[in-house]
Amino acid sequence: MVNVGGRSKGCSTCRRRRIKCDQARPICERCRRHGLACDGPRDLTIVEWRTLEPVTTAIKPGGPAFRRLQGSIDIHIPRFATPSINEREIFIAYTRRKLLPNGPIDLGLQHMQLSEGSHTPERMSHLASLSMAFIVFGTQHGQPAIAHRGYAMHARALNQLNSTLAHPKNRARDDVLLTVATLAVMEGLAPSGPKNYLKHMVGLERLLELRDPQSLDTVEGRALFRAIRHFLLFAAIRSRRPSILARPEWKAFSNSIAPEDEISELGLWHILADCTVLIAELEKMTPCIFGMAQDTSVLYQNESIRSKALTLLALLREWKIEWDGNPMTRYPELPVPSDLNFETARDCNAYPFQTTYDFHSVRIATTYMFYNTTLLFIHKVLSSVSDQQIEPYSAIASERSAALEILKCIPYYLRQESRSQLHHSPLVHWSLSTAWATLGSSDSAEGKWMMDILRSNSNDIVAKGLWTK
Repeated sequence: MVNVGGRSKGCSTCRRRRIKCDQARPICERCRRHGLACDGPRDLTIVEWRTLEPVTTAIKPGGPAFRRLQGSIDIHIPRFATPSINEREIFIAYTRRKLLPNGPIDLGLQHMQLSEGSHTPERMSHLASLSMAFIVFGTQHGQPAIAHRGYAMHARALNQLNSTLAHPKNRARDDVLLTVATLAVMEGLAPSGPKNYLKHMVGLERLLELRDPQSLDTVEGRALFRAIRHFLLFAAIRSRRPSILARPEWKAFSNSIAPEDEISELGLWHILADCTVLIAELEKMTPCIFGMAQDTSVLYQNESIRSKALTLLALLREWKIEWDGNPMTRYPELPVPSDLNFETARDCNAYPFQTTYDFHSVRIATTYMFYNTTLLFIHKVLSSVSDQQIEPYSAIASERSAALEILKCIPYYLRQESRSQLHHSPLVHWSLSTAWATLGSSDSAEGKWMMDILRSNSNDIVAKGLWTK
């Protein structure tokens, strides 16, 4: 029987894909299962708002800018503006898919899922986590009312954090670290401003500097450290500062708490931490390189950094030889798969390589991407200090080669994601965004290919806030 009852009330995503929408609320099941943006059934009331200035973590809650922001929002309350318990659980469940399973932030959200009632939590880290769930869900599903409610909780969490940090004795508390880590994750998943995630990551390391590593030697402290250490390295490299993870006491602590299945990766963490020291040294001498190219002290510094970088490169090669010796870590090359949804491929054969890799597990694929990220940064240092007449092009070519190796892992990763609810490691976010920037971002053919294939097949692999040059 032909349906002549009028236009479909399904969500815009299902209508665009020309498939039947189940019209579930607040988002349909098809979009939820595939991780697609969903604006809900057409008869759903949606808040319309206009923000005259961006919502950023730099806005002080209760201050003039915050009051102006509140005044700039023209809002009417939709039917589900005060979420029921079931709706709150949907927001939490959606966000948990993007977090480290059973990590500190995930455990906080699990606690809220198990608690009865829809009251707002009072604990600072839990409030930050719940605000993130609302903001991420609302932002990624085109539901500004939900996002606005999340930003209201976000402002409360910031206010609590500022009050707590006002007392020096509170700055070493675990829940302070967890709250700042949560804010950094939120800014990665649903950025409120350019590189706001980096501000929180740098703040996280400064808080850790106030502590002795042994103060984290508890069950909760060890889990927290393992969950945030990638933040520390990422922030150090992006801000060109030496990471505290390069210090002997923090290396020793990392070694002492590493689970057996992570021991092989420790070498990469230590080498990359040492690389942040070289990047920071290079940053200090960069202004001198061009104005004092013949100065003896500058040439000595240049050669010192180059020698240290070559030492790290040798250590990395030794690590790779040992890693390759394990039969489980082998990665055979396969022809480029034809089962991926790749829009550009319909117009041209735009793959930047002829083969891709297959891996025994997602963990092995992640470690291989992490290895190439470390290799890439060492070559970045070498390209900056090598003889400008002889070697720079070799180092730059090696950077590109490492970035392309990371790209060759994408098809495998996407296939695994399509088969299961795959958790995306922060190392994958970091590796892919670094490779994308190294290859020229969307200004290059490889960068366009990468952006296209990820957008066509997954919305989650790289956090939105990390797509920065």
